[in-house]
Amino acid sequence: MVALKEKHAPLSDEEIIELYWQRNENAISETDNKYGELVFKIAYNILNDKTYSLGSCKEILFIGSA
Repeated sequence: MVALKEKHAPLSDEEIIELYWQRNENAISETDNKYGELVFKIAYNILNDKTYSLGSCKEILFIGSA
């Protein structure tokens, strides 16, 4: 049986930024929780191709900018 990741209300931008300043690895998942869907929509509108890896888009934005 696979455990589903429980979603919670997004943190505020200030709280997420504080996680980055603390170098807390949860900052990336919290950013994804708050902005992941928006990132996908923007990437889809630019690329117009859902087959492009959503993970790649997120990696470029969230990890590549670190």
